[in-house]
Amino acid sequence: MDKIENAHLYYGMGERIAAGLKFLQQGNMAGMECGRYEIDGCEVYAVVSAYKSQIDEKALFEAHRNYIDIQYIAGGCERIGAAHIGLLKEAKEYDEANDFMLYEGTGDFFVAGQGTFAIFWPHDAHMPGMAEGKPQDVKKVVVKVRV
Repeated sequence: MDKIENAHLYYGMGERIAAGLKFLQQGNMAGMECGRYEIDGCEVYAVVSAYKSQIDEKALFEAHRNYIDIQYIAGGCERIGAAHIGLLKEAKEYDEANDFMLYEGTGDFFVAGQGTFAIFWPHDAHMPGMAEGKPQDVKKVVVKVRV
């Protein structure tokens, strides 16, 4: 997790991660329309969404096999949980078509405010969209980077 102004420090993690981070740095992400944006075909693309953060004590962690997530908060603030998949219990089998599986258990939470990004690898289960205090509007860009 870091601020977008430090994204250049992570370019060495690979060309695709660098392309995703550069995309996030190139303008007003908060003003983008919701939807999918191609960066490098299905190798690297972004999904912009807007939603209200939630208070859900039964929320589950998610993880992906084929993509790394770079989650960027373009507006608002949310809590995000993270845990190694080996410490969690599988709650839903892998959905190959949508590249996700669900887990239950406990993890660590951090607060991600506007201008913050976090990188989640396939072994990093994550629980995004949780409210910090009361629910609020969030604008998020998730860059999907093929492993």
